[in-house]
Amino acid sequence: MSKWLEFVKLVREPGRKTDTYLVKNKVTMITIGGVFWYGGFRKYVFQTNPNIIMDAGCLKDVSDFLEALMEERKVGKKLKQ
Repeated sequence: MSKWLEFVKLVREPGRKTDTYLVKNKVTMITIGGVFWYGGFRKYVFQTNPNIIMDAGCLKDVSDFLEALMEERKVGKKLKQ
């Protein structure tokens, strides 16, 4: 759980296999970017909105969130087999 960031899961669009999230500042509720599946990397990625400034702690929170999503995906695939 991040002290400063909130990860908001969006309703999945028809035809999509993966989830998309907004990343918001908990204090101002400004959307600072989004997390989504990027097929080119075969991973979840984070894309910031323009002019966003983040410190190492916030970057680590985003990184931890991406790693957790990838772990969930890995576990989910194993359960389907």
